[in-house]
Amino acid sequence: MADERAVHPVGEESGVRWEETWTAGDLLLLTGYGPCGPRARAYDARTGDPAGPLLDTPPLSLLLDTPGGDPSVAHAEGHDLVLRDPRTGRVRERLAGAVPWDPEHLLHVRVAEVAGRPLVLFLDSDTPRSYARWAVDPATGAPVDELRGAWNCDHEHERFAVAGPYLVVQAHEEEAYFFDDGVDICYNSMLHLHGMPSGERIGEVERRAGWHPVAAVVGGRPLLSDGRRVLSLPDLEVVADFEGLADEIAALAEWDGEPVALATRRAWRGADAPDILEARPLARPQESTPIAHSPRYIDSVSVGPDGTVAFLTESGARLWS
Repeated sequence: MADERAVHPVGEESGVRWEETWTAGDLLLLTGYGPCGPRARAYDARTGDPAGPLLDTPPLSLLLDTPGGDPSVAHAEGHDLVLRDPRTGRVRERLAGAVPWDPEHLLHVRVAEVAGRPLVLFLDSDTPRSYARWAVDPATGAPVDELRGAWNCDHEHERFAVAGPYLVVQAHEEEAYFFDDGVDICYNSMLHLHGMPSGERIGEVERRAGWHPVAAVVGGRPLLSDGRRVLSLPDLEVVADFEGLADEIAALAEWDGEPVALATRRAWRGADAPDILEARPLARPQESTPIAHSPRYIDSVSVGPDGTVAFLTESGARLWS
């Protein structure tokens, strides 16, 4: 898997501390915080060149890939769902009342496609360890009541992931151990699998590594990572095992028709060891293509057209192309 591509800085001209990457079509969207508040900007996903103006949007914005149309920046504004043209910043559509809960409590947004239509999924938390989710059809602004749900988790910054008609959420399950002199409560970190649009819980697996769940449709097949393994959905059968080869699977993608895992590992054991990002084929986990290394961390990995890879490091956003 030799490759001559290189890592380039992206988004440095904006003076923004980028916190998340999104790719859709030929665009890369970076979202984060600047001196004057939350900002977002679109870039060419192949070159890293600016593709639109710096947008004044909430930090919880996403790049919505609308079937048959150009991607839109979607975000909550008050109780409205706003769709913007990332190339101009113009509001394409405002769906009044599509965000039913307090937008100040939003933690995460994701986009899913169910039965050929896109859905915007929101994650909300108004009290510690208490989470709720809901979904909105961006074409109409109508809520999808079947996808509302609530659960508990011990994390302060929860996330979720989607792969086709499957929603993956992270939850902590309590397990009590009783002794003669007391009781010990342990929290097991689990990944719960839900079907969409019904919202029915159809499976679970213990999370082995990583901070957030990773799922994607790769080569027409929905897949989930539990941190170090790749599992098929919905049966949760092991497709590839990266135990001992990677510390964490950061993304799943398809390169030249072949499914790969974008994985990180520490160069050596120790607090000062850099993170290494590499691609490993699911069919041949022992093979790898090095992509980048960072002195402290690599986060928010997303894959664009032609196998380009966007990610964040402590020094800013980077594009491998």
